[in-house]
Amino acid sequence: MNVSRPKNMQFPAQTGAYKVCAKDKSLWYKHNAARLQISVGNPKHEGEKLFALTEWAAARFGNITLVVSDTLQRYNLALDMGISLDDAYDVAHINGRKWLRDNARALEAFTLPQRVVTVWDDWTTSHTDYTAAREELDILFNTHDGLKSAITQKAREFCERRKNGHCCDKALETSIAYILEEVAAFSVMFRHTQAIDIYPGAWFKEIFAEITTLPTSPLMAGFKTAECLRVDFTRNKAHQPANSG
Repeated sequence: MNVSRPKNMQFPAQTGAYKVCAKDKSLWYKHNAARLQISVGNPKHEGEKLFALTEWAAARFGNITLVVSDTLQRYNLALDMGISLDDAYDVAHINGRKWLRDNARALEAFTLPQRVVTVWDDWTTSHTDYTAAREELDILFNTHDGLKSAITQKAREFCERRKNGHCCDKALETSIAYILEEVAAFSVMFRHTQAIDIYPGAWFKEIFAEITTLPTSPLMAGFKTAECLRVDFTRNKAHQPANSG
């Protein structure tokens, strides 16, 4: 839902060790609803940086949905641990529950019912639209060279970054599967709820742009209107750490 805010509107100063830096303030300024995309295992998505993000968002949005991407990480875990995807799913599920416990302080920055916490399965296996969206995305991937190239290139970059410049066929295939699942889940989110999506990291902007050029069903229509904001963190010079002694 879009809102109208005064240009000079002031927000509370951040109180933790970090402050959020939004790459494009004009993107979030008109929104009352936000989705915070969380990658379990990413250092930017836990601890003091997560607290900065939740505190920042709580002061700016009336409705906030956290998307805790726990079981999505099974692809990475399967490669890193040399285990099956099914076994990696169980590990990822446990890691997600641990993440929720370890980051309870950051989640308490939101007042209820302002906050809704979702996990990855809520948008995939448990969502009625996911299967059809994934099937359509798979067809687009296999029939449109531009989209296939964009996804494969992003998967290769992702793979090489994780494997110190090396990317075998299995690792590349796994990275492509990761991206296809994530993008299909995004299609469900973008279609059903008007909100700005916020992520402490890079978005798949080249992939999203490619999808908007293709003839698609309503399942992919949300990519035409989606607004995605990248944020980062800087040290909060005003923060005074509590005395340890």
